[in-house]
This record gives sequence, structure tokens and C-alpha cells, in this order.
Amino acid sequence: DSSSSSARSEWRRCARPLAAALIDLSCCRITPRAVRLERELLPHMKSIVEHAAFDPTAARNGTFALLAATHGRVCITTGDFKLAAASLELATNAFEKLVATTMTTTATATLVEKYVEALGDFGNAVGACGDQERKKRLLKRALTITTNSASSLDARTRLVGVITGDLANACGELGDVRKQHRLLEQVVRITRNQHGTNSPQYAAAVASFGSACADVGDVQHAREILLEAVEVFRKCFGRECFVCAPAMTNLGAVERDVGNLFKSRELLVRALAMSERHFGENSVMLAPSLEQLCITICAQVDHTKTTFNRTTKSTKIDELIALQLARRAVEIKREAYSGGADVESNQHQHHQHHLMSSALTALGRAQMTNGEIAA
Repeated sequence: DSSSSSARSEWRRCARPLAAALIDLSCCRITPRAVRLERELLPHMKSIVEHAAFDPTAARNGTFALLAATHGRVCITTGDFKLAAASLELATNAFEKLVATTMTTTATATLVEKYVEALGDFGNAVGACGDQERKKRLLKRALTITTNSASSLDARTRLVGVITGDLANACGELGDVRKQHRLLEQVVRITRNQHGTNSPQYAAAVASFGSACADVGDVQHAREILLEAVEVFRKCFGRECFVCAPAMTNLGAVERDVGNLFKSRELLVRALAMSERHFGENSVMLAPSLEQLCITICAQVDHTKTTFNRTTKSTKIDELIALQLARRAVEIKREAYSGGADVESNQHQHHQHHLMSSALTALGRAQMTNGEIAA
């Protein structure tokens, strides 16, 4: 029909050249410039993916699959996990068909690498939406495909490291923190050998391992590791880049656990500011910093009350700040994770409750500090 014809014409005129640029960008190592470009192009990417669907050539040569995968990956970095999951499901289905119909070994190996990367991103997106079991299944499938692929040893090792790290985090979300710790220790070794100790990949692996150390109770070791991760991120991206924020948030939580409340608050305030500058004030990516900052402020208030046996004007202000932070985290998560299912199944409600739990815990802590609920 005329609308389809118009869409095909639009794809040929402007979307195809931009698609090529996006695919080239997705193959680059992560850099601040690449992150900025992806963010600027994001508003156009959804329509480009839709236009590519009208082009049979794009389906045959993998352009559509690569575009959908790139769009999904960028949506993950901006915190739109539902849209990311939808786009990455399209990408993985398209890659699966391409792998099945491509005859040459070299082409198949390249496609398999892209397919595995898309599967890993798809797993992370559905995990961020609350379905950790499905994330685990997708990542195990990606790991099996990688192990049996005809890709080079370097490519297989790199993919195994990335997928194992994501699989470890899924295990942690499902409560198996010992297995998470063991897998992430392997990832650190793989990443160190692949990329060296001054790369963003190494920093990300070390940051995840540091958090796992904290989860198993080794907070002093976690502190040392997270300090290293933050320093490497700063060398790679600068002191105030949002990429540092998750590691700084985890480091802030660990500093609180070892009793350094003022250092914890300083780190968490900075992490929150970095995330706000990059993602905006209503992004779900702010929630971890909001929750941890709330808990740290509550700990400071409780410490002051216990030490001086009285409530000061500054502690009253801090009580209100903590309550506002927790309520903001709850509202942001509720907005991000509400709906998304045609039927409100028990499983969907369970996923939503799991996603909200840390924000609700922070809110309960703030209400208890404020005296709104009993200890």
C-alpha cells in the first residue's frame, strides 16, 4: 500500500546510510564520544529499525538484526529495559534465522558472535525487567553457542568472559551469592588477560567482583577492589563520567558497612549527581544511588542520636532528606516497572515486587528513622 511504499522510500533515502553508521558505532570500543553519539541518535533509531523491516535486503544481509540489537543495547544504557527487551528479541530471532541460512564458515562465525552478544543483552534486559530465571536461561544458551562456535579463540574467550559475568549476576539476583562470587572471580582473570588492567572492561569486571565480595561478607576486600575499579574508570572516562556511578554507588555502600559514614555519603552524592546529569532526574538508573544514599543518611542520623542522645536541627533535616530520597526511588521504580503485561499474572506481580523491594526497604528504613513506623 501507499504507506508501505512511503516507508520503503524513506528507508532508502536517509535511514540506510544512518543504519550503516550506527552499526559501525556499535562495533567500536566504548568511549565517551561513542556513548554521546548513541544517546543523540536514540530518538531516530526506533523509526530506523521499523524502516529496515520493509527492506528485504536488510533482512538478508543482517542490517535489520544489527540495528535492532544496537537499538536494544542503547535502550539498556538509558534505562528503558522494556523497549530494550522488545528490540533485542527481534534481533535474536533475526540472527537465529541468519545463522541457520548462512553457509560459509567465516560468515557464520561472525554472525554467531553478534547473535551471542544480542542474546546476552536480551538476557540482561529481561533480567532488568525482573525475570531472572529467563535471563539465566538465555545466558546459558549464549554460553553453549559460544563454546561450540567456529569463532577464533580470542573471540570465544571474550564472549565467555562477558556472558559468564552476566550469568554470575543472575545467580546473585536468584540468591546464589557464592556461585556469583566464584564466577566473577573467573571473569576478572579472563578480562585481565584479554584487555589488561587499565581498560574499561577490566574496571567493569572488577566492580562486579567487588560487589560480590561484599555480598558474601568480605567487605574489606570489597572496598579495596571497588576502589581499584573506580580509579580505572576515572582513567578511562574522566572523574565525573556517569560510567563511574554504579561502582561509586557500591563503594559508598561498602564504606558505610565498614563505618565510614561521611565518606559513604560523599561518594553516593557524587554518584547520584553523575547519573542525574546523564540520564535525567526520572530515570530508573538513579534508583540504586537514591536507595543507598537514603540508608547512609539514616545511619548517620541514628549514629548522631545514639552518640549525643538528642535530636538536632540538622538530624531533623537529614531525616526529611532520607524520606524524600526513598520516596523518589519508589516512584521512579513504580513508573518504570508498572504494567508491561496483558494479564497481571502471579509471576508478573512477583517480578514487580522483586524489582521494588530495595526501594521499599529504603523507604521503610527512612520511615523508621523518622519515627513513622516502629523499629
